[in-house]
Amino acid sequence: MVTKKENTPSREARRRYEQKNKDKRQAASGNFQTMIPREKYEEISAFLKTNNITKGRLVTKNGKYYVVISYQDEHGRNKQKWAATGLDAKNNKRAAEEVMRNIVAKFNNEPTTTIPTKTKEQPTSPDKLLFGDYLLQWIEVAKMNLQLSTYAAYKNKIKHIAPYFNERGITLQSIRPNDIQNYYAWLMEQGKTVQACTHAHVIIRRALEIAYRTDLIPVNPAAKVEKPKSPKYEARYYDLKQLKTLFRRFGIRQNSWICIATEYYRQARTCRYRKV
Repeated sequence: MVTKKENTPSREARRRYEQKNKDKRQAASGNFQTMIPREKYEEISAFLKTNNITKGRLVTKNGKYYVVISYQDEHGRNKQKWAATGLDAKNNKRAAEEVMRNIVAKFNNEPTTTIPTKTKEQPTSPDKLLFGDYLLQWIEVAKMNLQLSTYAAYKNKIKHIAPYFNERGITLQSIRPNDIQNYYAWLMEQGKTVQACTHAHVIIRRALEIAYRTDLIPVNPAAKVEKPKSPKYEARYYDLKQLKTLFRRFGIRQNSWICIATEYYRQARTCRYRKV
């Protein structure tokens, strides 16, 4: 049980000050327990309302991240809509922020009677959206959560990934694990390295994971694909005859190369040095 601390002159003075100025602070601050001045808060709200921009924020509940969307209905009353991200609150803040941006963008693009929207071209529905086009959209949304160098590398890779799937008419809804596996096989036929396939796998799986978390697809097909693996390296070492030839070629004396050969085999057993 929590007990109240013993009263002291300084604590009593602080409590009296807080109680005296409580109403004044609340009148000067904005909503959602922020310390934004009321005038600035109203100015921001008016700008968002004029430009049909919905506000979204992350909250944690029962160890999970949720997105709370704040908007005004046709009568000017403040409303809130909650959306689950499915992400644990621990170590998932960046991923939750990315999901939040997708949810808010989707909410803004949906025609509703409560939020007037400007006349604009509606986004392609998920069942008709080509997978390559989705990758191009995803990288721009994920840009804020990536290092500049990572964003540039991902975008350059996607320029080569997207045409393969678009040319075959593979959409975000129709993509299957077999399609992704065939793409890796096609890369290897084109002379690409296993490392290039691995880089492509990271991008495809990450993009599809966001599509899955935002309910654009029922499952992440990339999670069922086996990541390309490099062939196992088998180390080879010089034998005694090869070492003698090597040392003779470099003019190393016999009593010297015996010591060097002994050290070489000792290091080979402990560190598995590669053959040079």
